[in-house]
Amino acid sequence: ILQERGLPVTFHSGYWPADPVGYLLLAERFPDVTIIMKHMGYQLAEDAIAVAQRAPNLYLETAGNWSHFMAKAIRVLGAERVIYGSDAPYMTPAEEIQKLRTLPGVSEAELDLILGGNIARLQGLTADSGVGVGR
Repeated sequence: ILQERGLPVTFHSGYWPADPVGYLLLAERFPDVTIIMKHMGYQLAEDAIAVAQRAPNLYLETAGNWSHFMAKAIRVLGAERVIYGSDAPYMTPAEEIQKLRTLPGVSEAELDLILGGNIARLQGLTADSGVGVGR
């Protein structure tokens, strides 16, 4: 149904049984379904980035992760494959947005994608639909 409607699916990622490597088979089995990996795998973010390199339908969501992993994901995958997440109420949206805003070398255009443009595109929303965070 998701494939027919062009909608993304979101999964928690991190420790077993939701470790990032496990999502590679899923992404390969359903190449026309966009898969969003929440938390970029937490401490397994290196694995999440490597898996996303192999699966172009896999996107990484930033909630609760470290700035250096966010920067690496943007550098390796491109801002088009990174999605802002707050993980509220466990993390504060302001703190998570600040992490992204202070990453070196990330342009305003890239921030626009990460903070709302990418998820709007993946959900088929228009630019004037009011989607966006922290702008």
